[in-house]
Amino acid sequence: MSEFGLARWSAYADAVVDLELSGRTVTLGREGVVAGDPWTSAGSLYVITAYNPGREASSEENASAQARLLGLLAERGITWLPAVGRSRDASWREPSVALEVPEATAIAIADEFQQDAVFAWDGVCLRVIACHGGEN
Repeated sequence: MSEFGLARWSAYADAVVDLELSGRTVTLGREGVVAGDPWTSAGSLYVITAYNPGREASSEENASAQARLLGLLAERGITWLPAVGRSRDASWREPSVALEVPEATAIAIADEFQQDAVFAWDGVCLRVIACHGGEN
């Protein structure tokens, strides 16, 4: 793996997810709930974005891709919670969605949007799962 690839996967592993729940924000990280009230989900949640598909895209491309993602979820009848995947210092933020779907479904959707990975929350910690043959 290239130095760029290692740095990108390291950033994914250190990222957090802000999950919007009924007007409050819960921040999830690899160590569990980082900020907000303690919270666990009934099942696993998978966090997906359509932003920056393996490369940095323009604001217009990102907004268009995210709109297509939301449209696809609506077409398939998949409900979602608003989320933001971000660096811990918030210098990098990507609007995202949290889905309660099977892991294979989450990966397939993310793969449709050329994403490297999805975040998975199992009620205890946040982890990174590679898409389309990437490494995790």
